[in-house]
Amino acid sequence: MSSCFTSIQNPSSGGRKIKHKNIKSVNSKTDDLKKKVNEDELKYSKLFESDPTNSAACFNWGEALASQEKFEEAIEKYKKATEINPNFWEAYYSWGNVLYYLGNYDEAFDKYQKTIDINPNDSEIYKAWAELLFRLDQDKEAFQKLQRAIEVNPQESEAYLIWGDRLHALEQYEEAVEKYQKAIDVNPTFSGAYLNLGNTLLTQEKYDEAIEKYEKVKEIDPENPEVYFNLGIALANKDKIEEAVSMFELAAEYKPKYTRAYLMWGYFLFTLRRYDEAAERFQDITQFNPENITAYYYLAESLGKLGRYEDGSYVYITALQKFSKEKWDFQQVVQDERILKNPKHLFRYLRNTIKDRWPISFD
Repeated sequence: MSSCFTSIQNPSSGGRKIKHKNIKSVNSKTDDLKKKVNEDELKYSKLFESDPTNSAACFNWGEALASQEKFEEAIEKYKKATEINPNFWEAYYSWGNVLYYLGNYDEAFDKYQKTIDINPNDSEIYKAWAELLFRLDQDKEAFQKLQRAIEVNPQESEAYLIWGDRLHALEQYEEAVEKYQKAIDVNPTFSGAYLNLGNTLLTQEKYDEAIEKYEKVKEIDPENPEVYFNLGIALANKDKIEEAVSMFELAAEYKPKYTRAYLMWGYFLFTLRRYDEAAERFQDITQFNPENITAYYYLAESLGKLGRYEDGSYVYITALQKFSKEKWDFQQVVQDERILKNPKHLFRYLRNTIKDRWPISFD
């Protein structure tokens, strides 16, 4: 099986801009939750205005503001809370989390240091600090913070997970496996550790071992779309294509509009010569993610395999018009009348034009 299908979906791996886990935004939540946060903001603002020495009210006002992504206002409240109560470590911690999320890493570092100075025995703080240090590429110092989190709380399975994720990102796979296994030893029902352990084994092309870990995730967290996607990748690499297709279908079922799952689902239907079904999957992607050139390419190819060259050419022309920076008129570009008059020749010409202009990728 081609190595291009060892790509995995790892929900905990580093190297990308993510919202800090301690920032609980309500922007995508239900109307009821948004209403409650608005009510909290009003409640705590009134409490603080009635008693300007109430540091807890000021802090909770800041928390409500942060939940609505009113970060600058939230920072003002955290700052005020610490001025009222210099030992209010929770305010420093939340302040640091907001700064982390905003990308102000140096300032966040200072706030985490202040938090630890006041409260040196909270493992959550060390984990957050470690993730910040990873952002600054200070791996040695970050690993020290994670070790400290584990010393403070020997049941801190997530610290091992974070540690393993960083080692995976550094391509230190054997060491990553050890950390994930530690996380599982501490918490035998930690689905995230099993998932990322499986991902590391998959990266090492240890497909049977990876599948074993993914099956464990399915037992613990049976509606996790990532495990079905990655299990599909592992099965495909063992040439178990029919089983892989079923896994990609489940991944898409549990996570609607999951582009990568639809791409793999469609691609392996294509390899099984189930071209009608493949075309449906790629058509789905063009509806919910119209910026994906790979979907257009394989939709056209599926139609071509069905002998529907004119339909396939139409898809290619649509893609060329959509993705080309310049206005694209195929009748002006395609000057050869023999190509224009022969649907199969036109289809092939457009296919090569697409492939020459854009990479066809499943990432």
